[in-house]
Amino acid sequence: MYQKEYVPEIQEYIQTTDLPDVTIKVDHCSYTEYNKAYGVPVYQLDFTYSSHTVDDYYESAIDSKRGAKDLFYKILEVNGNKNYYENESKIFWDGEPFESEGRMVLFQEDDRFIMKLSGDKHNYEIENQQYYDKLTIDGELVYELNKPGPSTYTPSKPKKEYNSYESSESSSGYNDGYNSAVDDGDYDHDRYHTDPSYRQGVDDGFDETDEDY
Repeated sequence: MYQKEYVPEIQEYIQTTDLPDVTIKVDHCSYTEYNKAYGVPVYQLDFTYSSHTVDDYYESAIDSKRGAKDLFYKILEVNGNKNYYENESKIFWDGEPFESEGRMVLFQEDDRFIMKLSGDKHNYEIENQQYYDKLTIDGELVYELNKPGPSTYTPSKPKKEYNSYESSESSSGYNDGYNSAVDDGDYDHDRYHTDPSYRQGVDDGFDETDEDY
């Protein structure tokens, strides 16, 4: 009943994104509480989100930071549309709670800043947090962007002097990666995959110059 009543319109709205074939499936519905304010029992729907076309971006996301970043934002758009109806963990439809025959229905109480999406062959998850973005594929981290917080970020300080890494070796790796991206427009691909501080420097450098790589 809930799959038929509530999913189609939500699904149609989500499908306005760059991943237009995202589908929603209700895994199960469970009773959560009796809402005294509305005088109705409250039920919770648990969903899974899937897409056939998301796997088309798998290779580019694995092979390059740019491809991973592009996929991150495609999934983020889906999550943004999903969250359109959310108020914290509760869903409102045109400003009013879901109601059906004296029942109130809520979306699953998941984290608004995390989106899980299943492809035909691979599983994807993004995190869009205040200080970082992440994309993992099949449990492997393929994209990460650290967003400096107000206590550590000094706008007048060049990023190439970034010193958040504790060891001098890590700091040097970051600077090497950053300078390679900004000054040379290229980087050491082998080191990119083995040295996290170098990889972060490359990522920040190309993000600042907004170039493909």
